[in-house]
Amino acid sequence: MTGPEVIDDRFAARFVDAVHDCFVNSAILNEGMCWVGGRVREPHDAVILYRDRPDGPVLGRLYELRSYSALFGGETAQWLANEAWVSDITDPSGAGEPKEVDWAVGLVDDPAAVRWLD
Repeated sequence: MTGPEVIDDRFAARFVDAVHDCFVNSAILNEGMCWVGGRVREPHDAVILYRDRPDGPVLGRLYELRSYSALFGGETAQWLANEAWVSDITDPSGAGEPKEVDWAVGLVDDPAAVRWLD
């Protein structure tokens, strides 16, 4: 591709898939760290859920991809997913906190138990 991708729902879907691939294929995976779920949140945001250790809480992140891309300068969904993987996911900043949001509905049995990281 010659230039930045348009950040839309297809970009967000590629981002979610690329983050999932990091859980499957990364050499930086922490022991016990695992993918829980992910999805596109219209129009162009992404929700990522994971555990950073066995029996740990489900951690969640909402990626507002236009803002995230502007912050890190990523031009492709894959590049931005790699940045999220290295900067956010493999080293969570804190324990997160519950939020009254519907972002995890349909991804986990108890969406209210998700600990959201900013």
